[in-house]
Amino acid sequence: MVFYVELLNTPVVDLDGKLVGLFCDFVFQDGSEAAPVIHIVYVGKDKYKRRLSWKYVEGIKQSADGSTSALHSFILNVSAKDLDPSFIHENDLLATELLDKQIIDVAGVKVVRVNDLLLNKIEDTLCITGVCVGTTSFLRRLGVSSHFIGKLLYKAASEKIIPWKSVEPIETSKHLHLKESKNKVSEMHPGDIADLMEELSPKEQMLVFNKLDKQTAAKTLVEAQREVQESFFRGLKLPKIVELLESIPQYRAADLLALASEEKVKLILQNMKPEKAKEISELLQYHENTAGALMRTDVFTLEDDQTAASALATIRKSKPSADKTHILFVVDKEEHLVGTLSLRSLLNATARQKLKQFMKKHPFVVHLQTSKEDIATILEKYNFFVVPVVDEHGKLKGMITADEVLSEVIPKSWIRRKFVAKRAKKKRRDYNEKIV
Repeated sequence: MVFYVELLNTPVVDLDGKLVGLFCDFVFQDGSEAAPVIHIVYVGKDKYKRRLSWKYVEGIKQSADGSTSALHSFILNVSAKDLDPSFIHENDLLATELLDKQIIDVAGVKVVRVNDLLLNKIEDTLCITGVCVGTTSFLRRLGVSSHFIGKLLYKAASEKIIPWKSVEPIETSKHLHLKESKNKVSEMHPGDIADLMEELSPKEQMLVFNKLDKQTAAKTLVEAQREVQESFFRGLKLPKIVELLESIPQYRAADLLALASEEKVKLILQNMKPEKAKEISELLQYHENTAGALMRTDVFTLEDDQTAASALATIRKSKPSADKTHILFVVDKEEHLVGTLSLRSLLNATARQKLKQFMKKHPFVVHLQTSKEDIATILEKYNFFVVPVVDEHGKLKGMITADEVLSEVIPKSWIRRKFVAKRAKKKRRDYNEKIV
């Protein structure tokens, strides 16, 4: 194990012990678990930088000099006259270019800056196995660890290393295209991605956002803070905005459009599918703190004159999401809400029983103008997970779930707290424990 900055400006020596030049960089190849070094780069006597294939490197010699640091040198397995160096190619991935770059720690769900690189030998190849962040690597980078005060600080600080497989770059310069194919960020929860967005500049937000698939991008946009959402509307082109808004429920789209100017809303709606545009326009008419603005309009319903067997067949065919079948809404032919029933009661009913015979009649409802505070009271008082929304004629217009109301009434300071839920996994030794 060795740190990259400790190798900089160390001698490159040939088989005969002659100095070839001073090491100044690595050319590496990206990998899922590690990034193997394929060339070393050195500065020769003529001051030009040249790259040399790793196959010419016998190893890295380390010899203590009595201080806290160690001297290193690259030992080659051939004589200088037998070397075949070349100049750096414009598409080479260079280790030095990783330093000082912002990256996303996918495991820790945060944005960090790279101070150093951890190198380990895997089989016969030197590989970048992690990036170093935090105080220790910063001090090592500054070269103060050899001074008295630096020694004290260096020993007191703990090494923080992020494994290569947990690294996701942000910027789009050549060396940070390396992990686009893996796209680790898109594997994160949209809520965590939304938190990351707060730490980035508007330009960086767009770079990360453009890596996401349509579904993840839409969910991230919904989960993001208002400032980030406004940034998206400014940074995204109209076709992209329309595509995302059409891929999410209408009530979500209406929430987002409420942040845009009237002119932009009009332009966006003109470019959306007429049916969706009409529904979103209707939702935008409601005050933001009322049931009409908070409700979901994508409601799954059954008809009261259906039999239990027919209702089950409808569910199998439609395949509604779990939150739409927690409580089943029953309507008549005019779309009036006439009852509710649980999936359990439906399964226990006889095949020929009509829903109107065993459904719960006169369910609790809220109206389009009901305030979010009153909705929260109803949900808590009666321990409801979901409550239907009806208009003045009793027609079902949508539903409001408990989590929707919770996100509206919970203190903003709680929402902005950074807490990352950990996934269950087999415990393994942390990188910090490996550094002695």
